[in-house]
Amino acid sequence: MASPSRDRVNLLLLWLAVTSQASAFTIVATHTLMTLQRNSFSTFDAPAIASWLGFACLPALLLSPLIACLAGSCRAWHTMIGSSVLSIGVLSWASFVPQASPLSVFGVLALSTAFFVAAAVRLVWAAISKAGWESTTLIVLWTFCLLLVSRSVFEIGFPLREVSRSGVGFFPQHALLPAVLAIVSTIFAPSRPVEFVRFSEGLIGPFLRGTRDVFRHRLARNSLLGLWVWAFVAMTILVVLIRLQRAREPDVIAHTMSFGLGALVGIVLAAINRHSYRFGWTIAYAATGLVLQFFLLGINDSIQWPMICMGICLGIVFPPLVHYLFTWTSPKYHGVGIALMIAGWCAAGLAVAGLAMSLDGSNVLEQDRVVNVLLIVCGLSTLAAWLGFFRPCMEGTFEFLLWPIYRFRSRGPGCQNLPTRGPSLVIANHSAWLDPLFMAKVLPLPIIPMMTSKFYDLPVISFLMRRVIGTIRVPEASYRHEAPELKEAVAALDRGECVVIFPEGFLRRKEEQPLRRFGRGIWAILSERPQTPVFACWIEGNWGSYFSYRGGPPTKGKRIDFWKHIDIGIVGPVSVDPAILPDHLAVRSYLMHQVADARASLGLGTLELPTAPAEGEKE
Repeated sequence: MASPSRDRVNLLLLWLAVTSQASAFTIVATHTLMTLQRNSFSTFDAPAIASWLGFACLPALLLSPLIACLAGSCRAWHTMIGSSVLSIGVLSWASFVPQASPLSVFGVLALSTAFFVAAAVRLVWAAISKAGWESTTLIVLWTFCLLLVSRSVFEIGFPLREVSRSGVGFFPQHALLPAVLAIVSTIFAPSRPVEFVRFSEGLIGPFLRGTRDVFRHRLARNSLLGLWVWAFVAMTILVVLIRLQRAREPDVIAHTMSFGLGALVGIVLAAINRHSYRFGWTIAYAATGLVLQFFLLGINDSIQWPMICMGICLGIVFPPLVHYLFTWTSPKYHGVGIALMIAGWCAAGLAVAGLAMSLDGSNVLEQDRVVNVLLIVCGLSTLAAWLGFFRPCMEGTFEFLLWPIYRFRSRGPGCQNLPTRGPSLVIANHSAWLDPLFMAKVLPLPIIPMMTSKFYDLPVISFLMRRVIGTIRVPEASYRHEAPELKEAVAALDRGECVVIFPEGFLRRKEEQPLRRFGRGIWAILSERPQTPVFACWIEGNWGSYFSYRGGPPTKGKRIDFWKHIDIGIVGPVSVDPAILPDHLAVRSYLMHQVADARASLGLGTLELPTAPAEGEKE
């Protein structure tokens, strides 16, 4: 088994390979477009742009099932090697054959790059968990990747224009160096995913099953659709809208660089919140900002600032969409996920080609038509973004507002074991109204908490709990023959949700009683789902907060919290011994000791646990 340090080296080598291959492709793509447009980068030549996009996108779109098969198999690393060999071969051939068609070379290189990038991203995502890094670290690495590609385009790609003007013709040698660097980096980073699709399963069957897996989870589905729209908007801006300005070539290049700079700034801004679920809380805001920029484009004299702002908006939404797609897709079908993303981008490229071919008339009318198309697409996408990502947006906004009030820190052996997908049961002590929010802050999954009907049925809160959070309603009654909330909790676990329960079933009232004896509810849930991983937590700092009973009822006669530290100890995953599972008292006692251990992980003293019902406590 490879060490974590070796896995991290492999991860960095894979990213170097991706960056190098993308640089080679970008250099050839830029030079090919200039060649088709008679050595002018800024010219809007609709047939040239359409053929350029067609050669880049159509082959990869048609071969997307094969891309998914190779990227998702155990031979993903070999796919990278083969794609690199093909890229180097076609570039070397074109270097020695002056009559080589730039468009043909570009088409072959685009196809090999699609296979290469799909396999590489598949291996990169698998390597992140092996290396012990958070998946959101991908954002920082992607930023450097884009930065290097941008430097390749503007420091290497554009000097080729002078070579072409001198009459030498197609000159791909500048792309050979990054292509060779890509294969060298790949050779020294042998990798193999833990879960993969076997060739014996066929080609179409795994592709269809993977497609169903991607579209089954709402976040993965919405993210894939968002990435397709993102590609269409970005390509329309860069390939069509900027060139319709008919400005001098240095100005068009400056506008392109401004857009790229804005995208890099947006990616960095997106990486500020690295929570696995709330990572995409700015998606809806950025989509709204993009629509606003298209409205302002028509009244602005300068296009430079709108380009920067549009780049920022698109840069903000790209990292979380990729993160959501891979996090909420089964690891076995990550190859299908990246293949679908590339296929959607290719379809978007063909749509941009069709849009370019449809343009005619004056410059102003052409630009207005493109802006109107982008307004319609982005307007509908913004509405879909608010509907599809409203919960992470709401939670992220609320987290931002709470930032000066509470400071969070999680510790304990369970912190590194918290899952980012799949069913899990989280138990904790309960000393303040905001305990569910405190738990949501440190848990990487969107949580399904329980709430008493006293609060659940309040206006506005009821809508948010039912339609957005999916909170389980607990009827407020002293004695009941049935407990429907327990069935709902089991159903949520069956759906792969993270259910948060406060097993005391009662908010702390007394200083001398930090933990009450657990009720039967947690035992009833585990009796139905004994294999569910359980994480035990202790929240320290909630007792004595503005929303606790210490010193009086919550919010009554107290100072509002400010910069208050909330420490959360986590142990797990733990499982209940099947031998004691039939004994509800033994199970409840065992889980109470786990919560006490979570408290001990914070450096607090031992906790004296109740062994019998306290006075006035219901059994």
